[in-house]
Amino acid sequence: MDSFHTSGMQASSIRIEPACPNDPEISQIIAAHIAHGDAHYPAESNHHIALDDYAGSGVQLFGAWVGGSCVGLAGLKRLDGRHGELKSMHVLDEARGT
Repeated sequence: MDSFHTSGMQASSIRIEPACPNDPEISQIIAAHIAHGDAHYPAESNHHIALDDYAGSGVQLFGAWVGGSCVGLAGLKRLDGRHGELKSMHVLDEARGT
């Protein structure tokens, strides 16, 4: 299997695992994602979830981990038994490829 390279990382070195919004590392990525959205899109296009509201939102966060660091997040929401929706995702600038 070929693996892609991004900023010196190989796809095989990236782990995807559930992430907790109350984890300080995860909350920093959420804050970066909100700041990016606020800087690039009109307010009516941003539908941010407050950290305290994740538990009741139905959105499950997944982190992309390289070594011991989380470099990106994706929020997924189950709609029914067969369907889900990608709510949002964010990769830290330093982990993005060119």
